[in-house]
Amino acid sequence: MRPPQDERHPQDIEMRKILSQYWASYSKWYKYQPLQHVRAYFGEKIGVYFVWLGKLHINVVQNIP
Repeated sequence: MRPPQDERHPQDIEMRKILSQYWASYSKWYKYQPLQHVRAYFGEKIGVYFVWLGKLHINVVQNIP
């Protein structure tokens, strides 16, 4: 059996590699989130979710005594 072919455009695959290298890693949790790239790759709803998640994270970290 062969794995399914990736039917994405080469531009989307490149953006996925960029996001994977610079953002989607446990060692990069404290760095800037490339929200415009996330929004372009995943869509508007997921982009808004990550903005909200980033704001929530900042608020929780600031309130730790």
